Amino acid sequence: MAVVCFGLHLGSTNMCLALHKEGKTEVIANDAGDRVTPAVVAFTNNEVSVGLAAKQGLVRNAASTVCNVKQVLGKNLQEMEQEMKNSGCKILTEGEMKYEIENDGKICFYKPSDILVLLFKKMLDIAKSHVKEDESHYAVVTVPFHYQCSDYNIIRESAIQAGFTVLRIISEGGASALAYGVGQESSHSSCNCLVYRMGGTSLDITILKVMGGIYQLGSNIHRSSIGGNTLTRLLRDFCLQEFQKQYRVDIQESKRSLWKLHSAAETCKHVLSTMGSAQCFAESLHEGIDFSINITRARFESVIAPVLQQCKQPIEEALFQAGLGKNDISKVILCGGSTKVPKIQQLVADKFPNAECLNSISPDEVIAVGAGVEAALLLGKDIKERPELSSHIIAMQNTLYIKSVGSNGEDLLVPIIRSGTPVPTRWQDSFHLPEGQNSVCLEFFKGYQDDMKQTDLLAKLVMKEIPDGVIVVSCHIRSDGSVHFNCVEKNTGKSESVTIINSEES
Repeated sequence: MAVVCFGLHLGSTNMCLALHKEGKTEVIANDAGDRVTPAVVAFTNNEVSVGLAAKQGLVRNAASTVCNVKQVLGKNLQEMEQEMKNSGCKILTEGEMKYEIENDGKICFYKPSDILVLLFKKMLDIAKSHVKEDESHYAVVTVPFHYQCSDYNIIRESAIQAGFTVLRIISEGGASALAYGVGQESSHSSCNCLVYRMGGTSLDITILKVMGGIYQLGSNIHRSSIGGNTLTRLLRDFCLQEFQKQYRVDIQESKRSLWKLHSAAETCKHVLSTMGSAQCFAESLHEGIDFSINITRARFESVIAPVLQQCKQPIEEALFQAGLGKNDISKVILCGGSTKVPKIQQLVADKFPNAECLNSISPDEVIAVGAGVEAALLLGKDIKERPELSSHIIAMQNTLYIKSVGSNGEDLLVPIIRSGTPVPTRWQDSFHLPEGQNSVCLEFFKGYQDDMKQTDLLAKLVMKEIPDGVIVVSCHIRSDGSVHFNCVEKNTGKSESVTIINSEES
């Protein structure tokens, strides 16, 4: 059976699929000829539509349409409040989070994982249309740096259930750097690379410290309150005010009218990325009244000015967290559809005038391309021609801790492998059993980056009936993401071990 591989990027607003074939990785088009597919699922008349058709019906079917499912993963109830306000369909947060959908007079409930499966099935259909029937569908899937292990598992299992064979889950920032081959020129190349990703619903600033083909996480700043939708809402609100001035009518209480105006503002925003002016037009916006207004790029930039500072400020945080200055950054990558806005591009370029700005690959495609490159590496393609390339291209996104007892008798979590450590890696330590103690219980925890308030028990090792002696404890994180813990009593050689499969995805 022939082997092909894909890079799969699921964004909050759009999805993108790249195919690696004959040494090249290229984005492939969907059935409508578009290179990105809306991450939207709609339920109507006992039918399910995914992608462009679902998005086009959003105005008249908002209550039965699910958007931005990626945004709800890993969020607590407080963070969900804003998401519930922006969502057209009803989101229930009591117990397990789910969507309440009315379809053909029936009330149905869908978990986020159910929606993800439908989205991934759409991407699988696109994949099948570009390969032979007997070819497999190996894929590398991307996730944001801030995702928890449970979010990785949901993404992975949903993609597998849809029909993909998931080779690995990698970070969006690492995938973007791979797409441009950052640090892959030779085994001695090194640089600091900043990835500026602004999608539809969030902003991420990631700094990668690159050396010898290894990507080490320097810092990551995530903002779920800033994104392309923020810019669209500002433009929509400006148009709303103009409509009220012209027709003395307030349409804010009409969800249908607001959705229609939002859609018109989004289209206008996209046109302004390449043109100096655009028409924001909404047919029959209210009681048969058509609305049309010409928006210049200068006017649009004036409208979005209040959030531009918010787009810039996280850069400073990321630099501070990584211990770097702006002159230490030699490469900047723009990714996410919202970085197509010229003012956003200028904002980033002005901040790093001495850095090389990489934006030759379309910002809403670059993550999928990088994932496709990683898929090819994992399957061994092109390795012989470029031996310096390594599939170990990213670092630990979580910190591993071992539980210890402090001087005051309280339990402490001591970090043993911190986030940002290149994978594969090892840790080892030894200690003497206290006199009279003939058993030991070791507990290992995992926390998001260096936040000890968010930790999960990863493994527990128990050894009983051992003599007084030296205990050697080790941890080995392998390139496939698995973690191996081992505990050995040095005098007798008695040991206990456990391996966690795919606990830490790179």
